[in-house]
Amino acid sequence: MNTYNPGAAHLENWYAQDMQITAYPMSRNYLGNIYLAANYSAPILNSRNTSLWIINLPPRLTYPQLLQSIRRCGKIKSTCINFANQYHATSAAKVVFFTHDAAVRFMNQADCLVIGGYRPVIRWNRIRTAESNENLGSRVLLITGPRQLVSLENLQIFFLLRFEFDLDRYVPVWMNEHLACIEFHFGSWRAQAHAAYIAIRRDLYPFLRVSYAYDPCA
Repeated sequence: MNTYNPGAAHLENWYAQDMQITAYPMSRNYLGNIYLAANYSAPILNSRNTSLWIINLPPRLTYPQLLQSIRRCGKIKSTCINFANQYHATSAAKVVFFTHDAAVRFMNQADCLVIGGYRPVIRWNRIRTAESNENLGSRVLLITGPRQLVSLENLQIFFLLRFEFDLDRYVPVWMNEHLACIEFHFGSWRAQAHAAYIAIRRDLYPFLRVSYAYDPCA
């Protein structure tokens, strides 16, 4: 298989432009809320960091491509793709696990990892994230309820009216004459699956039942 391997100049360009630290402890190109404490770099060493920065990813990388390349590592807390633009010919991604050990397991797979014909480069994200309790939840939800309600179209409309999210995949589990059960795989637990779990419990209970399910990245 032909793979795209980044040259030294390409790597240096990413490191120089995307990892510069300003008065705020985060990247100069960060597009999120710089005043939100959860987006600041945690005061920890990389020996406790759970956040990875991945470069040399396909220009048209999708969340399913990214997430389905992560297996036997650990539960995903959040993902964010920086797509290719006029400054970078390839995409990059931030992947945050719940635990440091999970991040190490994924980093150790880097030498044999190919995504969409590109060989990614994985390093510790300079915007560090401390470990979280894995019992908080999962990016995957198991949703059960009336067949007319439990569909991809209906759930996407319900979620999009309340928050932004990235869809990895939608998996039918079982169905009978009246009820359906599905797995909804979000791109992140943080602000996505967690927000969906709260919204269903608040606005659709008891019509729909929801619980956290197994993350295949684990």
